[in-house]
Amino acid sequence: MAILDSLFGIIRPIETCRGFEVVKPVLKRFERSQLAPIKRSVVRPKHWLTMLQEIASLHTSSQQVSVANHFGDIPIVSIKAAAFFRASVWTLGMTLKPADRLRDRMHVQLGQLSSRCQTIPADKSGHFVWVDRPDVMMKALDRVLEQVGMD
Repeated sequence: MAILDSLFGIIRPIETCRGFEVVKPVLKRFERSQLAPIKRSVVRPKHWLTMLQEIASLHTSSQQVSVANHFGDIPIVSIKAAAFFRASVWTLGMTLKPADRLRDRMHVQLGQLSSRCQTIPADKSGHFVWVDRPDVMMKALDRVLEQVGMD
C-alpha cells in the first residue's frame, strides 16, 4: 500500500470517499473534527513510506533494544497490541505472524530495561492502539504520571 500510494497517490481518493472508515470501522465513532487531523496525517505519502520503513526495520529495532543499557528505575509503560496488523486485504502478502513474534520478543526485552517497566495489553487492538483503544493510551499515561508522582 505504501508503495502504491507513493507511486500513484491513491490514498487521497480513498480518504475523500470515506474509505478509511470502511477499512477501519472504529473510525466511525470519532467526530469529524477529531478525524480531520488524523486523516491529514494519513493521506501524506510520507506517512506510508515511514510505516513501510518501520516494518522493514523491526529486526534492527529488536537488536537495538537487546544492546540498550538498563535504565535503572525509570518508569516505562509498554503497550502491547493484540496483533501488529490484522489480516485484511491491505496486508495480503505481508508476513504477519513473524512480525508478531518479533514484537513479542521486543516487549520482553523492553520489560527488562527498567525495574519499573510495565506492559499493558491492548486487547482487541491492532498496531494503531491510539485509534482502536484510546482508553489504553490514557491508562498508560496515568501509570507513568503515578510513578513519577504527578497523579
